[in-house]
Order: sequence, then C-alpha cells, then structure tokens
Amino acid sequence: MAKTPPEKYEPGELQRTRERLGDISPEEARRIASALGGEVGIEKTDPRIQEKYSRLEELRKKSDYTKYTRKREEAKQPESKKSLTPEAKGKSRSKITPTPSAEITAERKKTSFWDRIRMDFLAAKPEHQLKRKRDAFASILSFAFSVPDKVNPFFIKNGDNIFFKHIENLVFSIRGLININNKATVHRLKPGLYQKILDVIRDWDIEALHLELSSLQSSPSRISFTSLSGLSGGIYRPIVRLMDLDPHLHIGKAIKTIAELDILSVPKNSPIQQKIRTFFVTAREEIIPVFVEIKFRCYPLLLKLISNKFFPYQQFFYDMRWEILDFLKLKPEDVITPAPSSDTTSDKEKVKSEEGSSAETGAAKTTEEEAESEAAVSAPPEGADEIQKGLAILEKLFPGAGWNKLDEFPDLFSYFHPLFDFPRGIELIPPADPLHQVVILVFVLQEFFYGFRSLRFGTMENEKGDRIQIQTTAERIIGSWHYFHDEILTKHYTSLLNEYCRQIERNTQFKNTDYGRKIASDLMWIKRLYYLNLLKFYAVKGSRPALGPHLPKLFESTAELKELLQRIVQELDEAVTIGRKIESIENPRDLVNFEIENPVSSRLTSVFSSSGRTFTNSDLIRYTYAVLCVLDYLIGNPGSHTYSVNAEDPVRLFRSVGGRGEIPLYSVELKDPIAVIRKREAKKDKVTGFFTVGALKYYIQSAIRQYRKNRSPFFLLCIKIKGFSLYQEKAGKEAGTGLIRKIALTILQRIYDPMDIPFRLEESIFVVLLHRQNRSELIELAGLLADDLSLIGVKDGPSNESISFLFSAFEYRNNMAFEDIMKEIAQYIKEAAKHPPFTLILFDPEGEDLFPVPLSSQSP
Repeated sequence: MAKTPPEKYEPGELQRTRERLGDISPEEARRIASALGGEVGIEKTDPRIQEKYSRLEELRKKSDYTKYTRKREEAKQPESKKSLTPEAKGKSRSKITPTPSAEITAERKKTSFWDRIRMDFLAAKPEHQLKRKRDAFASILSFAFSVPDKVNPFFIKNGDNIFFKHIENLVFSIRGLININNKATVHRLKPGLYQKILDVIRDWDIEALHLELSSLQSSPSRISFTSLSGLSGGIYRPIVRLMDLDPHLHIGKAIKTIAELDILSVPKNSPIQQKIRTFFVTAREEIIPVFVEIKFRCYPLLLKLISNKFFPYQQFFYDMRWEILDFLKLKPEDVITPAPSSDTTSDKEKVKSEEGSSAETGAAKTTEEEAESEAAVSAPPEGADEIQKGLAILEKLFPGAGWNKLDEFPDLFSYFHPLFDFPRGIELIPPADPLHQVVILVFVLQEFFYGFRSLRFGTMENEKGDRIQIQTTAERIIGSWHYFHDEILTKHYTSLLNEYCRQIERNTQFKNTDYGRKIASDLMWIKRLYYLNLLKFYAVKGSRPALGPHLPKLFESTAELKELLQRIVQELDEAVTIGRKIESIENPRDLVNFEIENPVSSRLTSVFSSSGRTFTNSDLIRYTYAVLCVLDYLIGNPGSHTYSVNAEDPVRLFRSVGGRGEIPLYSVELKDPIAVIRKREAKKDKVTGFFTVGALKYYIQSAIRQYRKNRSPFFLLCIKIKGFSLYQEKAGKEAGTGLIRKIALTILQRIYDPMDIPFRLEESIFVVLLHRQNRSELIELAGLLADDLSLIGVKDGPSNESISFLFSAFEYRNNMAFEDIMKEIAQYIKEAAKHPPFTLILFDPEGEDLFPVPLSSQSP
C-alpha cells in the first residue's frame, strides 16, 4: 500500500493557494511545481473535527461496554427475574400499514406560498432559530423564482448546546441507574409503565445522533431542511414515543422510582449512593429541557419535513399524529400510553426510603403517604354535598362566571375584574394556573367576611368538653385573611411574576437560563408554601423563598375556619330540627349589616329580595361555610383538578399570547358581569321571581355535567295547579296573580337550600330542581309541600272554586339529553292528571313504569 503523504499544511491552506493561482491547466501546474520545488504533503486535520471524532469513539466504547455489561448481567439471572430487557436491535421494522394519513404523507402536495411563508417565519423566530431572518424574508420572493430552503448555520454549529448535551446527559444518567438496578438481587424494577419509559430513554441512539450532527457541522452553511430528516428522526423518535405521557407525572416518577430502588439495593454510606444521587439529579434536571423545550424548539423542523400546511405547535402533534409516526418509522403501538394506577403500585409498595434518602433523591412522600394520596384521588371528595352547595351559591351570586366547569379552567379574572378592585399584576396569573381560581375565591370570601362584623360569636365545646370563646379564633383567622391578597400575592408573588415576564420579553430564552429557572422555582415555592400545599414540582437547588414567619398559610386558615363554621352550621341545623339552643352565635336571626356595600353584599341583597326573604346572620354563616368548602376542596384535596395538571408548564405559569406560554400578555379582554346578571335576571318570571323555561335548560345541563363528573343525583319536582284557569276566569286576573304569589312563597319556604332552584314554566306549572341523595328525601319534601299547599287549595278566593295540586317527579338517568327530560316531564304531568290530587307520580326504573305515591291527608 502506498505511503500516505505527511500532514504538512494548515487546514484550508491548499484551497487558499489554489484560489490565488486561479484557473490553470494541469501542464501549467506541473511546470510551476518543477520550477518552484517544494515538498509533497496534505492538510492537517481540523482540531475541532478531530475532537468530535474522538468524542464519538469514546461514546461508542461506552455504549459497547454498557451493552456488554447488560447482557452479562441478564445472562446470570433466571428468565423470571430479568427486567429492563432492551428491544431487539438490528431487526428490520415491519412496514407500516398504510392509513389515510400515511397516504397523504406519501403523496404530499407542494407547500403553498402562504404556508411556506408562515413556516419560514415561524422557524426564524428567536425561540426556534432554525432559519435566518434574511432567508425567511427571501422566501417571500419564492413566487417569482426558486429560493433555497436553507437551515440557519447557527442551529447546526451550536447543536451540541441546543439539544445534544441535554439528551446525552439524560441518556447516560438513565443508563447508569439501570446498570446499578440490573446488578441488584433485590429491589429490582418490575415490568410495567416505568420500565417501558426507561427502556425508551436508555435505547436512545445518541451515538448515531452525534455522528449525524458531526457530519452536518462539517459544512453548516450549505444545509437545506430536507437534509435534516436523519437528525430530526434521531431527536424526535424517543420524544414521540413518550409524547402521551406527562414529563413529571410519568417520566419523572419513573426516574424517581428507579433511583429509590437503587438506593435501597446498595449498603448505607456506600460511595455508589452518591453516584446514584448524581445520576438522579442530572436526569431530573434534563426532563423539561428534553421533553418540553427541545420538543418545542425543533418542531418547525419536523413541520417542514412532514406537512405541506402550517400547524400551531399543539395542533401539529395532534392533527398530524399519523404522519409523524409514519415519518419516524414508528407504529401506533410504539407510542407508550399512561397505564392505570394499579400498574405501578407494585413498585411503589417496594419503595420504603428513609426520610434522609428520600430528601436527597428528591422524593416528596413515603409509600404510605402515596397510598393515601391515591386513595383520595379515587374516592369522592369529603363533603361533596357542601361543595355542590357552594358552587350553586357562587353561580347564583355571579352567574355565567364558569363555576359549573372549574375543571376546564375558565378565565375568572376577566369576569371579576370589573367587580373587584384587583391589585396590579394579578392579570398575569393565567386561567390554567391552579392559583387562578384560588385567588378569586380568596377575594370573594374577603367580601363575605365584611358582614361578620355584625356577628356576635358565643361559646362552643372543645375536645375536652370545656366551653371556649369562638370570637378569638374567628377574629384571628378573618383578621389575617388580607395577607393572602395584600402581601403574599401582591408584594411577593405577582411582583416576582412580573419580573419573570419582563425578562422573557427581553430574551425569549430567559426561562431556560439558570436565573430564569430559579425564579420559576421560587414562584412554585410561594404557591406551595402559602396556597397549594399539595403542589408537586421539581425545585431548583438553592430556591425556597422565606417571606416571613408572621404570614399565615391559606390551606391552614381555610381548614381551621371551615371546621369552626361547620360546627356552627350543625348547631343551627339542630336548632331547626330538634329545637336545640344556639350558643355559638348570640344574634343568628339579626339582619346582616354590611357597613360598606360591596359586590357580594349587593348580590346577596338582590338574590334574597327577589325571593321574598331577608338575609340573616345564620344565612351568612351557611353561605360562607359552603364557599369555604369549595376553596378547601381546591387546595386540600389531591384529587381536585387543581392538582391534576403540570403546574410548571409555561402556559400555566403566566398569561401569554394565545395561551402558548411564550409571549407574556398583560391585557385581558374583560367581560361585562352586570350585563350577564341582567340577562339572567331577565329570564325570571315577573310575578314570582322564579326562573322561566329559558333558564331551565342552562341549569339542567349544569346538573347533568355534575352528575357525569361526580354522580350527583338530581330530581325535578313538578307541581301543576288544577283548576287555575277556571279560578282566574271567575275571580279575576288580580286574584289569580295573588294566588300564584302565595304558592311561590310557600314553595320558597320549603326549599331554602341554595342548590334547589324553582322555575315557573307555564301559567299554572312549577318545577323545582332538587339535588337530593335518594327518593325518600324527595318524597318527604313533596309531602311537606303538599301539606302546605293543601291549606291554599281549600276554597281560596271569592269564586268559592276548589283549587288542588298535581305532583310528579322526574329522576335523572344516565345518557339523557335536555329534550328527553322535557318530554318525560310532560308525560308525567299528563299521568298525574289521571290520579287524585296530592298524589306524587314517580318512575319505577325496575318495572319501567310510573306509579303513584299518596302525599297528604287530602289524597285518598
């Protein structure tokens, strides 16, 4: 073999010499060489390229060692104990069965002019930097002549820092944790969701990804988007396989679980423990950069390679799911989906970390606490009836705000801003942030507490049986309530959130910097320490702001005040049912005195006056307690929707344009709550103040949603006045109106529960929406109403015509629409006319037939 010429010249020196000489013929070149002389040689290798190839060789060796170690350890284990077996490599993938989406991808039409412009300008945004701005502007001329679709050289040159080092750190850490776990004889990770997640990350082919990136970096200025299909596949294939999982809830827990098992598998104080902690911390810190930030930053690359139409970020991964899988040569079953909670309980039961090791590995709970948390999630919330009452009260006071769909995170700020004097900065808290709903309820309850100044609290028995003064406890909690919106929220949280948003305006990559992550972590700490104590997040080391020991905690104050008011409400109820003496409040029947009118007091006055009732101190206690139950559920129940989302997601951290978590939004499109309230009030009957049929549909649909969500049963009690038309014809319209008012007042006196809503459908038909747990409660209420109304129906009026009442009741059954309900109500009313008055017509679900129930002494 011929000897290789020596490396004598610097990289690029021969090319520069050729350019200076210009175009010459081979004969002229030989003549110049013979005349000038010199030594034969070649250029030296570029040090940067040499460094990359050395790094690649090092990666290959590590990978080979990892595979050898894994196979050797697995060979020692019996078949039943083998875990974390990697997917077989080298096997050719079976061809994906063509789907409609795949066919569209195969025969993709040329990208339209406007779609290309939108894609190019998206790729040129600072948060992506996949295309230079000048190239994006040049694409505007693509209608006239061909414009190359080039990639920004900056993205290729800095690919190591942009994406590769994050992926490499994550993969090496996971491989390290798995290697330790494979060597353990006990505390092995069992097959399940967590194993599948870790397998995908471990088998990430970073060696091939590094080779592809190094090849592209040799000439970064000449690369087009079509040349990046290999790179995009190396980045996105594992990300797409895990895209249906939550980064924290699933991937984070998988890493945490194997780290805890590794800690248990090695002796205490072993040097391997520090190695495990290093692997865990590194992997944990790379979860968001890899599965959130890289996925978002590089998505225009995948968009341009797959689609001929422009799609926003979230919509792209949803609408183009099949095309993405086809492009990445994945099958639908390759995408890992969340498993039921029972799939992972076996691993959790094995994890019994001590407090020290749990703190060091980031574990927030012991196994027993996690079991309690999971049980709370699956079980119905404690005090579900009171929570529904609280939501009904809030809907009655502030209709149309979104109380019946809090799990959809409605924008409460846009509704309440015209009513409340919110401090500046609260508008930055987005609707998707769990804190959003909590803050609004804090302000609403503050308005309720202004009415407590006229209350004179009495005494109550404590656990030891001693009488204690309530005033001291109530004043302490209510007197410190302002801290939750005046100091903690305004002075600390929103000021820090405003600084965070201003920095993002200056630099879109600020949230990815160390300082940006620290501020985000500080915001999460404030929420957890003072508002949502069950909030889970990954804290940045060194962040945990101490705002002062004098500041109360909302979850503690809410729970304590709720317990206090619960005992008072229980005493008020017993005073009505068994005649117990009220000792907790000295003036329960006095009218509430709001010294200064506020939005809550004005709405309470309007609601009670329209129903012909007065608002007393006992009513204030009941209403406040019900609203407190809603707040306590949001912040104190791990199964509430506030804890079902990833609170660290940028879209849940600050209000942003389009809700994408990119550009902060300081202005909010406000609603007109007064117009909404007036529109709702316009649907009320002028004679009785009851809602009419126009509002019935809205309330029934809300009740149906609650039934489907919490299985909260509800009934519709129908009361028809028999003989009303004849009575009004002979007695006159004024007498008929007076009779209707008397009947409406009688109904109101029996349905004082805020969740029970009366309607007047026609001239002589009343319907009451009742939230009852069973039929016996319904029949009991109907019997009381029948007794009351029977006193009206005996020869009422100058016509001496007897008035009687027909009763029927509808019980909601699953999968029924509003139209079906109205048809059944009409059928029940017709059936009631065939029976004697004061007889309740009910539907028997077992016999699928209607049957009568006598209600009062007036019925035969």
